[in-house]
Amino acid sequence: MDEYNHTPDSPEPSEPVPRTEPVTLPETEPWMSLQPSVTPEQWQVYRSRMSPLEWEEYCQRWRAYYQASQAAPAQAYGQPYMPSPYAKKPSKFKPVMRAIWPFLAYLGAQFAAGIAIGVGVVVAEVFREAAKGGTWDALSDMEAYMAQMMEVTFFVTVALQAVFIPVFLGLYLRDRRRGAEAGGDLTDARFSVSLTALGMAAAAGCFLVVSGLLSLLLGIIPVYFTEQYQDMITDMLTSAPPWLTILSVVILAPIVEELTMRGLVQRRLEAVMPPHGAIITAAALFGVMHMNLIQGVYAFVLGLLLGWTYRKGRNLLIPILAHLMFNGMNYVMDMAGLLFENRPDALSQNLYRHLMEESIPLYSGVSAFAGLLVAALFVFLFERVSRKWAVSGGGGSPL
Repeated sequence: MDEYNHTPDSPEPSEPVPRTEPVTLPETEPWMSLQPSVTPEQWQVYRSRMSPLEWEEYCQRWRAYYQASQAAPAQAYGQPYMPSPYAKKPSKFKPVMRAIWPFLAYLGAQFAAGIAIGVGVVVAEVFREAAKGGTWDALSDMEAYMAQMMEVTFFVTVALQAVFIPVFLGLYLRDRRRGAEAGGDLTDARFSVSLTALGMAAAAGCFLVVSGLLSLLLGIIPVYFTEQYQDMITDMLTSAPPWLTILSVVILAPIVEELTMRGLVQRRLEAVMPPHGAIITAAALFGVMHMNLIQGVYAFVLGLLLGWTYRKGRNLLIPILAHLMFNGMNYVMDMAGLLFENRPDALSQNLYRHLMEESIPLYSGVSAFAGLLVAALFVFLFERVSRKWAVSGGGGSPL
């Protein structure tokens, strides 16, 4: 028999591993009742294959699992991963790559689409000018080129989102069926209107905080990044029809991004690292996904909130609708600022200049402070309601 495949439920190996010290029968603990097929003698054999530290770690994991299952019996907890003492120490590289490959696939598709769009627009412009008997001057026509590229990008982005949503939804539903493979106690809860409303309110407060802080920090952030961000927002709002922008940014983006980052990445990472580590890692990758420093920073903050609400409420509709609330508020505020800035009358121009140059520290500080209070209040309420929801049998994580 292959001793490297030995488990407590299998017969004792024909050639036991010699030990220098005697092995005493391990004391019976409550968690051992979770494995009724293992006899005391088999526990003794299993204990003999471990060092004292390994055995203590093994027991601690089962104690924590037993206590959690007793605290919330309605919760469908998955058993902790228990490697055989003979098995080689498993590598975390493959589980981590399995967790983040949806993020890499979506990001890679965006990169590939951007390169293809850029090359395609250039080739189209070159052939168009050649048909007219002229040559295309990229520098002089750069503004028109960027506008055309942005419009095409929106159509391609919507197409990518329409492709990835059903693909990632299928993977997410498969992970739900597999349960333990998707990460321990990650069984999804029933939909809760109160938790969803509180999550959306917390996202609104988060928007006020990040927008206020961003306005206050514009003078500190290097000009290159602020100009890049402002140009991107202007191009996004002016280069495509409003219905297309709303469809892509406000509706489809929250769905595909939450399926990717919370439904797949965070959910799978919780199988190989502590829940808080999975939340932080998924939030960091969520910031990287936006491929812009300023967007990446506030996306990281938003990702922490969305990951926490998903962990507590354990229903993917909560972060999706909270994300939709954040993006919707962001779009409305950006569009209002753009329309106000471009009004031709002198009164509007003077008022806009006054707001931007003289009053912005005051308004931004008030916005950030008010948003912090709102976010803190609804996070507190979300915590209270989610605990009651989990204990009452609605699901979610009490941890």
